[in-house]
Amino acid sequence: MSNNPPSLNDILAHYRMESDHDRWLNGWAASEVQYKSNLDILEERFLDQQCRFLALDKNVHAAVLAGRSLFEREPMLRRLLWHAHYTGFKQDFPDASAFHWPDIPDTIDAATPLFYVYVFLSGVPTILEHHRKLGIPEQVSVDTLQELQFWIYDERRKNNRWGLDQAQVSWLGLNFTGELYQLGRLQFQFSNYHYDFVSYRHRSTGRVVVLTTDGMEFMKDGQFNGTNGITDPAAWTTSLSITDKTISGYPIHPYGYVLPHRMVLQAEEWDLILENGDPTIAVHILGSGPMNFEACKASYEEAFSFWNRYFPNYISHAFTCSSWLLDQQFEKALQAESNIARFLKEWYLTPVARAGDRETIRRVFGIPNAKLEDMIHLPRTTSLQHAVINHMLHGGRWRYGAGVMFPHNFGWGEQVYRRDFRDIERNDIMDNS
Repeated sequence: MSNNPPSLNDILAHYRMESDHDRWLNGWAASEVQYKSNLDILEERFLDQQCRFLALDKNVHAAVLAGRSLFEREPMLRRLLWHAHYTGFKQDFPDASAFHWPDIPDTIDAATPLFYVYVFLSGVPTILEHHRKLGIPEQVSVDTLQELQFWIYDERRKNNRWGLDQAQVSWLGLNFTGELYQLGRLQFQFSNYHYDFVSYRHRSTGRVVVLTTDGMEFMKDGQFNGTNGITDPAAWTTSLSITDKTISGYPIHPYGYVLPHRMVLQAEEWDLILENGDPTIAVHILGSGPMNFEACKASYEEAFSFWNRYFPNYISHAFTCSSWLLDQQFEKALQAESNIARFLKEWYLTPVARAGDRETIRRVFGIPNAKLEDMIHLPRTTSLQHAVINHMLHGGRWRYGAGVMFPHNFGWGEQVYRRDFRDIERNDIMDNS
């Protein structure tokens, strides 16, 4: 153990990071007990081994090994590195909430953006052992942890440097604590439903309808009042009434908008299958290549068997997804056979409060908060970029979307929820009063 490790106050004062004191303080005393200045997790042999295990490409591998000199130039950062390693991978592991450390200012050194790369590499043996105890195949471990490289290259593209954007550190905590798994093309995460909608399933047909709850305000187009920053003075408010005999509320069309008339369901025929707080499996789409339609289907099928085998006690009520890709407007803006259009048609789409186009623009062009007058001068090299610009040139706005998908009637390629909703509308009472 180091005889005189630097104190937290000394470190933060040295780097002018005093405002982050409380965020570093948690667990500091415990990590100090085990601190050694000659950290094994910074040894070249250790880092080389982790890079090889994750099959990081030669450029990232070389950047990691070269960046070790950061801790020679800035030895106080060794103590912060150990603290992040300890709180992330030794203290109360697995705990994804631990991965909320402060930014390390890039003014300290040109290599400081690599700081959290070393934290994640330091935890590879820990998360790998966690996976092995669960029986999870090693290839799934590699595929899951390789997202680290995706975000390293994202930072390289955006800022021409090796490292991580601080915004991705807490996200990667999901991969490195067993909260999220890459299964083929898609990622799947332990989650909970966090929308105030309720989903009902018909007992005999299995058809699903999603209803709004009390006090939600919607505009004429069925989107939340305030979407894209627009406030509609004529917005209308929803309500939900449940009795022993009926369930009466405003339904959400699977296209992702709320209908302005009540739907009345017979209580004896419908079961509540999803509400706020229920356990779910969240689906994420890593932007690492085309969203091949059949590859996505294979990912869902793998997720079914994966959770049944490795997490049999986890009862998920639904797959859920929240993404800029779930904007139903892409159906008109893109070719019908496009992967994005085909993907979103399989979901029961639902609107999102305060949705806007910031994420769409950021993902498609890599520029946050860009205005249309700035975007029209950007190169348009893909059909998606052309579609986004053209839609906005004609006065359209993009919006973040969400959706649900239920394992009991999974029928990839059949557009189950749209098909079934047509039958529900025909057979259930729409109150137009």
